[in-house]
Amino acid sequence: MREKKSRRKSNNLITVKYIDVSSLRIRANWVIKLIELVLKKEKKKDLEMNVVITNDNFIRKINKEYRGKDRATDVISFSYDDFSPDRKLILFGDIIISLDTAKRQAKENGHSLEKEFATLLIHGLYHLMGYDHCRLMREKESRALEMINNLIIKKGR
Repeated sequence: MREKKSRRKSNNLITVKYIDVSSLRIRANWVIKLIELVLKKEKKKDLEMNVVITNDNFIRKINKEYRGKDRATDVISFSYDDFSPDRKLILFGDIIISLDTAKRQAKENGHSLEKEFATLLIHGLYHLMGYDHCRLMREKESRALEMINNLIIKKGR
């Protein structure tokens, strides 16, 4: 497992982990940059979170264990929203994304892996913020994708 932690310019602690993924086409610094932009837009700070980039087998196990669904999925998020006086950061949650599924969906939707990954990442982020497949969530996701479109085009470079 590879891991990258970043505190960047904000007060957030974001960890990107790669589990059972042979290709690191999605770069951790790019993922962290996308998250930071959305969190800043939503005025969220002092958060600790993890992003796990994995494959269909791993996410299938998680999906079965926690959601009772024995199949791979594209993204799963676990919100903790836990703050204790002992901690300086709010334990915000985890986002798990299957790179295998993201690649398939990108091909099906006729766009880049980076755009598909960003869409899944933003979707997971808004779940961590408490949104649940409502019109407002879709609007926020759409605006966030427009905002980061330049980073998608640059492919994290």
